[in-house]
Amino acid sequence: MAINFSQGLSMDWKDPERIVFDAGEILDKYNLKCLQSHLPCYGLSESSEIIHEDMEDCMHKALYVSARLGAEWCAYHTRD
Repeated sequence: MAINFSQGLSMDWKDPERIVFDAGEILDKYNLKCLQSHLPCYGLSESSEIIHEDMEDCMHKALYVSARLGAEWCAYHTRD
């Protein structure tokens, strides 16, 4: 199972532990494993010189949640 966090800023990241718990319950209920995740990312046309602290925060939280759920790797779109 891949978990998609690419909605990034539109997700509620106030309580990452709640995301771990809720997603973990769904995975357990259906006997699934989180093999990978898709991290939030900046727009592909946005310069890599632009940094948004809120986006950086949700990327870090998505990495944390991914690790807690057992994701072996995370996909991320880099920028030029």
